[in-house]
Amino acid sequence: MKDARFELAVAVLWILGAMRPAVGDSEPPSLAAAERLTPAQMREDLAYLRNTWGPLDKSFSSQQRAAFEAIVDAAAAHLGNMSSADFELEIARAVAVSRNGHTLSVLGPAFHGLPVEMEWFADGLYITRVAPAFAQVLGAKIDKIGDLTPEQALARAAPFISGTNQRILAMSPSYLRLLEVLHRIGAAPTVASVELSMRLRDGSMRVVTMEPSGSPNPDPPWGPWLSLIPAQTNEPGQWLQVLDAVAGLPPAYQAPVDVATTWIGEGNRVLYVRSNRIFSPDPSKAFDVPIKFFDILQHDIVERRPRYVVVDLRFNPGGNYLNAAFFAQALPKLLPSNGKVFILVGRNTFSAAIVTAAMLKGQGGPRAVLVGEAMGDAGAFWAEGGEVTLPNSKMIITYADAFHDLSHGCSNLERCYWGDVAVGLKGVSLEPEIKIQTTFAEYASGHDPVLDRVLAMTQ
Repeated sequence: MKDARFELAVAVLWILGAMRPAVGDSEPPSLAAAERLTPAQMREDLAYLRNTWGPLDKSFSSQQRAAFEAIVDAAAAHLGNMSSADFELEIARAVAVSRNGHTLSVLGPAFHGLPVEMEWFADGLYITRVAPAFAQVLGAKIDKIGDLTPEQALARAAPFISGTNQRILAMSPSYLRLLEVLHRIGAAPTVASVELSMRLRDGSMRVVTMEPSGSPNPDPPWGPWLSLIPAQTNEPGQWLQVLDAVAGLPPAYQAPVDVATTWIGEGNRVLYVRSNRIFSPDPSKAFDVPIKFFDILQHDIVERRPRYVVVDLRFNPGGNYLNAAFFAQALPKLLPSNGKVFILVGRNTFSAAIVTAAMLKGQGGPRAVLVGEAMGDAGAFWAEGGEVTLPNSKMIITYADAFHDLSHGCSNLERCYWGDVAVGLKGVSLEPEIKIQTTFAEYASGHDPVLDRVLAMTQ
């Protein structure tokens, strides 16, 4: 959370699944027979995971630590016929035992993605982006993945995904399009293809056999939720997206930004602040984000005195919350006495974005309203830390070593992140006061029911 490493690791996980070359076996050309890991190399990686990475991560309870070690030991005893993908999934399963979203294993090139991307809506799992050859299934609702319903596939994939139930829901579409994962959970008979049963947008039913994608999606890797955003490029082979033909998109579905503002609502009197990350990936521009937040306070809030402000953090995986700390603590205090700040959140609100939402709510009290769905982590979680690369497979495993507790506070510097100790945040509920989920029909028609509900409250 203190820098961009975790968020970039999540982006790597997403893009590896989205940009695999088409092959017919579980092992890509980069892991040809002579290059595949030997059981001895796998065993060395498992020992490194247990003995080097394990002590660095503080998120495991004693029972979880025992379960982690049991999975590692069981994997070490059955390496003879284990593919690279199965080996990495065993590592992912061991790491995910912590149920901590910042304790993450990044799957590597042994995994191959389907030529479609999916997203969960209030009414099911839908295809939101496709390679050009599959244009006819764009916007289809998935009824079955192999013999499994989407909900069954989600339940079976969950043990390999780190985090809370909401975090698993957010990350699962990236896993459910990986053939090796689908084979492991029993949805695909082989790693070569899978059958998707779906209802097309015209109401007709279709069963489509899909193989790995051979058409890379050129969009930048902001995160798994990018499947909800129309393409920002116009390159040859560009994947198609549900909202491509929709004019006048709601701001949430426009090009990702670190932080930007616009005036919306009746008479353009509502200040809308959108942030998709709380860091700059360019070290030479490290202060850009906090300066932007400061400028919003000075020029938009102090000078123009809006009564209503909307801060949209629904598609923000985090970064460094100290970049937004002054903004989040000052904004509610600078509003008029009858002013309100609406904080839009969801399952993709994570890490530093959660803390930012909590600071806005903590400072604003009843004048700060959380709107949307539950965020991607609980009020207490482990974060910070760094990453370790396993010596042979080169898998990246992130670890968490500092505690955050937004509900009860965190004041012990030996255990807590120092920023939390300095800010003194506590007693904040992360539960949205106004709960709204978006249906696919609302999304596909270019409507944002969450923002619409808020704007109706500003009339």
